[in-house]
Amino acid sequence: ISLAFFESSLALLASASAFSAAILSSSAFLAAASAACPNPLGGRMKRWVQMHDKKGNDDLTVFSQDKLPVQWVSWLRHTRTVAPTINDLIQEERRREMVQSRAKALDQQWAKRKLELEKIQEDEQLEVNRLSAIDKAGEQKVQTTQPTGQGDTFSPGEWTPTRSKR
Repeated sequence: ISLAFFESSLALLASASAFSAAILSSSAFLAAASAACPNPLGGRMKRWVQMHDKKGNDDLTVFSQDKLPVQWVSWLRHTRTVAPTINDLIQEERRREMVQSRAKALDQQWAKRKLELEKIQEDEQLEVNRLSAIDKAGEQKVQTTQPTGQGDTFSPGEWTPTRSKR
């Protein structure tokens, strides 16, 4: 891949839409030159990319893996045969945004579902409490039909005579 290709890519970048410029500037990456040089020891070609840091730091020893797009990393490591184009980078950025928006929508759906489940559990708990209160009140009524207490606190239970069977 020639240096002219990358110079034309940079010219294309300068004339690209604001969207693509924002994408590439957001990744903090601009390739001034990229080339494949022959390896003096033989073997495969050496690949390099010259990075421009937005902060004005031209020290090549200061390198952050996060700033270099995956497409460039794969090209530098010889897992990608062709260097990435600006369209590849734009397409990847759009895909990433789409995945993030879908993930955000799923998170919102799960949050809504969680709130619905909590409300259902609250309603069930209130129903259980109401039924247990009714049961306790019913038990108290049953207990009042029986005599209770001893001595001064004795109270006779209620009695309703029934017809005898003949």
